[in-house]
Amino acid sequence: MDPITAVSLVSAVFSFVDFGFKLVRGARAIHKSASGTPDETRTQEVVIGNLKELCIRLTPPRTDVAISGGDASLCELAAECRDLSDQLIALIQPSKPNGRTSWFRSTAAAFSKIVNESKSASLEQRLENCRRQLEFHVRVAARSVLLVLGIYYTSLGSIPCHVY
Repeated sequence: MDPITAVSLVSAVFSFVDFGFKLVRGARAIHKSASGTPDETRTQEVVIGNLKELCIRLTPPRTDVAISGGDASLCELAAECRDLSDQLIALIQPSKPNGRTSWFRSTAAAFSKIVNESKSASLEQRLENCRRQLEFHVRVAARSVLLVLGIYYTSLGSIPCHVY
């Protein structure tokens, strides 16, 4: 056997062993969890769900309403974020075993998670970028409101101060 073939064979064996360890570790985590979903996946679902709810609240209920430039970009960003959330949740669903968690179902769910790992990481990165942009837009909008309130109270001559 020539050296290049030997090196490629050893590399393939190491890759297979690494994949096997990931598969067994994932199946074990899924099988041992009380809900059939590992804590990491459950947390991921909660965070994505909360972000999706926020995006739904940021989108106007009617499409025939005229929206200003800044608000239009915020609504567009919220819609993009909601779509990414839906894609990510759809990608996570196959990695959750349905019903009672047998070893076979746990292994199938772990396999699905490993296979979709790179796509999931890509969607998570895009969703994180979208979340950052949403945060920026909301901060700018809040700053604008605070400036308007400051100008309003300055024109009154005093800023009301409530002591509790």
